[in-house]
Amino acid sequence: MLSPLAACAAEIASVNFDAIKEGLRQYYFAKPENSEIKERFASAIRNEKAFQEEMQKKLMDGTKPIDLRSAMPKGGVPERYQLEKKIDTEIKKELYLIVVGLGLQYEFIYDSSDPEAVIYAKGPVDDITTTVKQAIIDLQKK
Repeated sequence: MLSPLAACAAEIASVNFDAIKEGLRQYYFAKPENSEIKERFASAIRNEKAFQEEMQKKLMDGTKPIDLRSAMPKGGVPERYQLEKKIDTEIKKELYLIVVGLGLQYEFIYDSSDPEAVIYAKGPVDDITTTVKQAIIDLQKK
């Protein structure tokens, strides 16, 4: 007979999203249908880096005051942030599909990289981070 605690634990899993985020992102970007967003994201990162380098150069030069509003790059920092949020949403969908593809059946998967995500857990929670990380590596090899 299963204890209520064991039955509860089988329905809940945790995954450290921060630990697998980069691998998930690489897997997501490797898909041909995501090439456009991959390039937009890379471009936004390049723009942000160029902006930071320019600002650092101006600060080191120190000859005249810097007008931050006029120095803000078109689509730079805010664009990268918005794209990153969109990509994170998409890779969380990929994470779900990977978990389902592994045959793991969970009612609830929470992000253990956010310590405030769980307020209370009555019983043990399966941590599937390593399993998912290996699945991502396997998928990238295909």
